[in-house]
Amino acid sequence: MIRLFPAAEFRVFGYLVPSPFLPAVDARVRDRPGRTAVGVWAVAQTGLLLFAASDDLIARWLKAPVEDVIAVLRIVVLAGPPVIAAVAYVLARALRAHPESRLMTLEPRQVGEALGLSRARPPRRRVRESVVGGRPDVPSEDAPQVVDAGGRHAG
Repeated sequence: MIRLFPAAEFRVFGYLVPSPFLPAVDARVRDRPGRTAVGVWAVAQTGLLLFAASDDLIARWLKAPVEDVIAVLRIVVLAGPPVIAAVAYVLARALRAHPESRLMTLEPRQVGEALGLSRARPPRRRVRESVVGGRPDVPSEDAPQVVDAGGRHAG
């Protein structure tokens, strides 16, 4: 049910009469990713249906047969809203996981974490190829010890 009545609370004989039309909705979009996805799905479905209603004008503009435009619009109307809702769900989860971020400042890494694609990994050590012999250069503290034939460390 769409609630269009404004949130109006008033007093009658000193008693507060709360607005029955708009319950308290204090949650932000990022706090409820599922509800956000459902809302985005509904808005996308409505918008795409309104767009698809002008199929004859779209066909004239594209100079394509109306039947072909209708076939494409059927696919778009059925496949578009779930995809758009999934994107909204992932973005809301990423925003919930990183409360200091805003939508336009999210990094791909943060979105990947919301998808469960990236895990906390230790930083990789850079290994350079040696000019001589093609073996990797190893930092001195990790370098293998070279021992000569007499058992003494050569270095």
